[in-house]
Amino acid sequence: MISASFRLALFLLVTGIGCSIHKTSTYRLIPAAVNPVLIPPGVAKPDVAQRTFNANVAAGHGQCPSTPGLSEKPITIQTNGKRIRVAVTRELLLQQPIGWLNEWTADLESQGCIAPGTSPKLAEQIAEALPLDIDQAFHLLHSNQIDITAQMRIQVVSPIVREGVAPNSPIVESAETSGKGNSITVNIKSSANLLGYETAMYAVEPRASGLGLRIVPLYADRHIGAETERRPEPATNYFQLSGDAAFYRVFYEAQQTEYAAIIIAAPTRAELERRTKILATGTASCEKLSNQMCTAVPKQVAINGLTPVTVNGAQTWVTWGTNIGGVMREGQQRQTNLLAKLAVYKNYHDKPIKVEFDRANPAILNLTVSGGEVISWK
Repeated sequence: MISASFRLALFLLVTGIGCSIHKTSTYRLIPAAVNPVLIPPGVAKPDVAQRTFNANVAAGHGQCPSTPGLSEKPITIQTNGKRIRVAVTRELLLQQPIGWLNEWTADLESQGCIAPGTSPKLAEQIAEALPLDIDQAFHLLHSNQIDITAQMRIQVVSPIVREGVAPNSPIVESAETSGKGNSITVNIKSSANLLGYETAMYAVEPRASGLGLRIVPLYADRHIGAETERRPEPATNYFQLSGDAAFYRVFYEAQQTEYAAIIIAAPTRAELERRTKILATGTASCEKLSNQMCTAVPKQVAINGLTPVTVNGAQTWVTWGTNIGGVMREGQQRQTNLLAKLAVYKNYHDKPIKVEFDRANPAILNLTVSGGEVISWK
């Protein structure tokens, strides 16, 4: 007679469940036919097509959308008391547009399916659930605008002009060009209106309620000639919006306009997505949003989102969308010569987890950082 314990062990072996899978506790970046694939911790193979897991977020008090089957939707949600169970289908997930995952979880939160303030966390857990081509998770999570997140800092560089000069007045005079063959030299002269420039830095912090964000000026350095003066606040705070503002996005208009970007805000993430869709139709302007929680940024002003990365033991801030290679270039390092020493840790459930990669293949340099990475080569 075969014992019950033996039958259970045989079942686990045949079905591939249990320790025979050899699940890993690291990320693994492996070569593939087109793009390298990043396999998350807890997943054994790069061809896993579906995965079901218990999300580390609480259920809300509303209704979750109906889930007729994985064949029809990329993600299905089931609740059991306060627990959320998520099933993800890779092929259908990858058919979604850029930034879709954050928008989808924001809708879940607005419906009360998940607890308030948990949609970013759920989106990240879904993006980390399955093997995806390098940077596919990043693009599913983030739009092609600057999505302002809690760990960011924001840098705003503005010209300092003479008193009485309009904000959009030219700060560059006509340029002179010269050259021979395929080489062109351009000499640009600044306008007499331009006195210098201001670099302002802002922190992004959680609101006191725990729901949403607030953007707080840290300092502003004013550069005029050889002198630099630090002030506690910038001359113009483009993020000083309504008290209801809790979620922010810097919207860049593809069409030619009289401004560089539009800063929009909303009291909820779902409302921010709705307002973004309004701007994306036709020519964007704050008038389309009734000038509510919206600021147009003059052309001469540059806004940069910065994300924290630890490089060789020291925290630094890199431009949003920078990849590992870009981080190393900022450190003035030749990336390909340092692959043998390079170590990369990427956040997984709020913990830094090692990324294993082929040191003969520079694909790791194309991995976009999303904040919190630990990188070293010394």
